[in-house]
Formats: sequence, C-alpha cells, structure tokens
Amino acid sequence: MENDSRGLAKGITKLGINFNGNLDDEELVKRAKIVKKSGINVIWIGEFEGFKDPFYVAELISDFIDVIGFGILSPLKRDCEEILKTLRNFRRIKDKIIVGIAPGKFLNARMAVDVTVSCMKYLKKHLEAPVIAGCSSPLITKKSSEVADGILFNYVKAEYIRWIKGFMGKEIFTAAYGPSLVLPEKREESEFYESLLIASSIVIPEKKFVERFELQGLIDEIKKIDFDRLIEIKHSIGTIKHLPEYGILQKHSDFLLENFTISGKVEVVAGRIEELLKECEHVILSDPFFRDDYSMSFLGDVVKIVENG
Repeated sequence: MENDSRGLAKGITKLGINFNGNLDDEELVKRAKIVKKSGINVIWIGEFEGFKDPFYVAELISDFIDVIGFGILSPLKRDCEEILKTLRNFRRIKDKIIVGIAPGKFLNARMAVDVTVSCMKYLKKHLEAPVIAGCSSPLITKKSSEVADGILFNYVKAEYIRWIKGFMGKEIFTAAYGPSLVLPEKREESEFYESLLIASSIVIPEKKFVERFELQGLIDEIKKIDFDRLIEIKHSIGTIKHLPEYGILQKHSDFLLENFTISGKVEVVAGRIEELLKECEHVILSDPFFRDDYSMSFLGDVVKIVENG
C-alpha cells in the first residue's frame, strides 16, 4: 500500500466496516470472516471506552482480513510514542494497516488539534504505513490536510462532506464514516434501532456545522440528554423506551436517521453509499452495523450493488 492518497484508494475496497471490541472473541472472528466473504478487504477498529483494546481486536481478526484500519486512535488517551511502539509490535505492520488519529473527547479544542497534528507528524516520520486524520471540524480538517495521507470524515451525507472538504488545504484521500444499519420494514423492530438513534445524536458535530446548517433548535433539545447515562441504561437493561430522553430522540428520528446515519432497506443503504462515493473515495459502515446479524446478512448484497454501481 503506497503512502499517498492514490495508494490508499487503490489498496482498499470502496466500502469498509467498523468493529469495536464489545463482542466475544469468537463473534468478532466470525464477523470478520463474513466481511471478507462479502468482498470487503478492510476492517476499521477504534478506541471505545470500556471495550477491548483495538490492538487486541486487530491481532484477533488479522488472519481473516487483508487490511486493518485503526480508526480512530487518540493521542489524548495514549501518547504518540506508546501508539508507535504498539503499532511496531503489531505483526502486520507496513503494507497491511492504515493508522487513523483523532483527539476523541477533549476540553480544549486548540490543544487537542495541536496534539493530534503533532502525533500525525511523528508517526509519519517513523512509520511506513499511511496515517490519516479523523475530522469533523473546519480547524482540524485544514491543519490535518496539510500533514495526513488522508482524512476520515465523521459525516455520512454528501452535502455535509462537500461542506467540510471546502476547508481542506490540499486534495488527499477522503472517507466518510458514520452509524449504519439495515432496517426492516418497521424500523422500530430492529434490535439495534435504539442504538442507531443514540449514535446518530452523538455524532452531531461542532458549532460552525450547527450554524451553517441551522440546527441550533435540534441541538438545544439534544443537549438535554445525558448520553453516558443513556448508554449505561441501554447496556444494563436493553432498552431506553421508558425514558423521557427516548421521546426526544423519537421526535427527531426521521431527521437524525436521514442526515446522520446510513440506514434503511438494503437499496437505500447502498444508494446512500453510492452518493457518498461521488464525494469521497471510501465509506465506512460504523456501529451498530457489525453487531447486527440482520444487517450483516445483507452485507454481501450491499457490496454487490456498490461495487457494480
């Protein structure tokens, strides 16, 4: 895999999928095999609070997939030297990985951007693998585009991708990444519908985006929700339908799913991916897609539509 944007696009399929470490090892391996059989050659693994370490998950599934994308590792959670050391110990270093870096949660935006950009420079100096940035704000997009081999945008609507790409300092590889799910006719019957709603609300980004697309009213309501508490309740008892916060999410469900997820019937999911691929080189189906047996059963169909489109 060449260390430039063109090499990135050639080295991976148009479609990728995100894993996290909240399933048993056997399930992760089983799903990695399904991904490979579907025609996808890259699995992205990120850092999630309370889940298995992404490097552990990568080692676990690396025999069953061609390319591992670390998306995203945070230099605010583990310093850049530790990231480099762990990457060097990963047995498929060099032409089989892509390293994604983003700050994750932070209190000081400028400090987070500076640390992230410095880490990317450091890794590019010491690694032969491509280094990409996870971005959703104009500031980090501009600064990262001058350093990184590519950008992974936390947007899954073509209009939003066009907007954020306008802040890039130069043209490099770009990917779209966001909550995804194949939904049945009655979407509320999906086991992961509530998880999809939560994920769609969490990914709504920062101030300039909200101003540009006039979403302040929505944000004012979403801000009332304690998502850490909501996720904890969902994990402990399996549902949030009895909570008043769920009413807020349901009220805005059509808008949230349309604008901040890749979800719907198979044909709708594939169509959304095709629209995104007009704006970027790669699309990543993020959580909860890989956890859902129903969605995974249609993965091959989605790939066929996208690859032959």
